[in-house]
Amino acid sequence: MKKILVATMTTGTRQSTLLGTLTSLNIQKPSQDYIIEILLVGNTSTESDELMRFIDQTTREFNVKLNYVREATIGIPFARNCALDFATKNGFDYLCFIDDDAFANDDWIEQLANSINSSDLKAVTGPQLALFPEGTSKLYKNARIYHERKIEDGSLVKWAATNNVIFDVEFTKTHNLKFNENMRQGGSDKEFFFKFAKQGGRILWDNNAIVSEYISINRLSVNWAMKRAFRIGATGFKIESSRRNSFMTHSVCLFKGVAYLGKAMVSLLPELFSKNGSILNPLCDFSHSYGFFYGIFTRGRISSYI
Repeated sequence: MKKILVATMTTGTRQSTLLGTLTSLNIQKPSQDYIIEILLVGNTSTESDELMRFIDQTTREFNVKLNYVREATIGIPFARNCALDFATKNGFDYLCFIDDDAFANDDWIEQLANSINSSDLKAVTGPQLALFPEGTSKLYKNARIYHERKIEDGSLVKWAATNNVIFDVEFTKTHNLKFNENMRQGGSDKEFFFKFAKQGGRILWDNNAIVSEYISINRLSVNWAMKRAFRIGATGFKIESSRRNSFMTHSVCLFKGVAYLGKAMVSLLPELFSKNGSILNPLCDFSHSYGFFYGIFTRGRISSYI
């Protein structure tokens, strides 16, 4: 029987959504083919009494075993590596990741497990659907920055994100794969899975393995959207450098910067007047472009995660 560990990371500041995340994991459809355990990684410099009380109060009646560990070094890649180390040391076959502001369909694990066991795959990923507050403007609802990439079901992909993924733990151990701890500002999951695929790890896209994310009101701003697009572009340099030589890394980032700039200019009027468009799309493309140029000159270093 396979052992599956489902990990989520928290700083303890999103307890209302974290409760929804953990509850959705507790009610996953049972199977005779695998055992599920949950791992909550508290990414806090000191032990949080409030977080410990939350865990105790909300998981007393859980059917699924919940493990808790604290990663004292602040930063997403450190928390991700903490989960990977836990899975490796405790003999889990597969490790899943889900965000602490998302919740999974009740057949999420079933879909991921069935897919990864169906052929010679080392990872399976799927969509994270955006759920907006009631009355949200189409400016945000139609903006691509809030939505998952659209990929044909059953396609092989080059990378995955830790918002919805299952992968083979032994494969990462064999190839000594870790999340890049120099990428505290984001993108370490994308870089990790680029390296994962480079080592021969086939990654499948499964449209039926669904998680959903509530979009918080503080993210519904032009400023937040453009900063997020900038960060994605800026960290692109480190991601590209993980799989290319220096010349190709600079060339690819320069090309992508120019391409996103051109896309922003060409799409400005169509997005402005289209019923299903959003002016945020060209604005974010412009910001994405600037991020790539910025990343070239700073080697992908930015000051904060967005």
